[in-house]
Amino acid sequence: MKLPAELLALLSDYREHQAKYIASLGDKWVDKIRGLSDKIVDNDRLFTQWNGAPMFPNAPSLYFGRFCKRTGVTYRKGHSLRHLNATIQIGAGVDVKTVSTNLGHSLTSTTLNIYAKQFREAQAASMDKIVGVLGLPSDGSASGIESNLSE
Repeated sequence: MKLPAELLALLSDYREHQAKYIASLGDKWVDKIRGLSDKIVDNDRLFTQWNGAPMFPNAPSLYFGRFCKRTGVTYRKGHSLRHLNATIQIGAGVDVKTVSTNLGHSLTSTTLNIYAKQFREAQAASMDKIVGVLGLPSDGSASGIESNLSE
């Protein structure tokens, strides 16, 4: 998956910050963790607990909730951000296959079923653009169609 250069730069900066932090902790940093299949592996995680131990699965959600409360931002569950992502892509004219792939849906029909309204709205907007390019009246009336077709 392609990530925006700006995001890659932020992650790189954070990795540098983390390296300095790890050095400051010394032997308190957990450098080996239990990986897949219970194998002990080197800890290369970017997001961890304070000492390098793996985060609990709900930690990002808890942090985000506290962040919203502290800053006055309206709290939304993480899944809402996923829907926002999809809606922005659809509104920007991204095709259903790409939106579906970005969301991890194995079938485009899943994406179409969940975001049917957004796709209908995007289709209506594209039709409005075609009407504008053809010079047809935008009020829905059929007057002028014959003259545009006969030219």
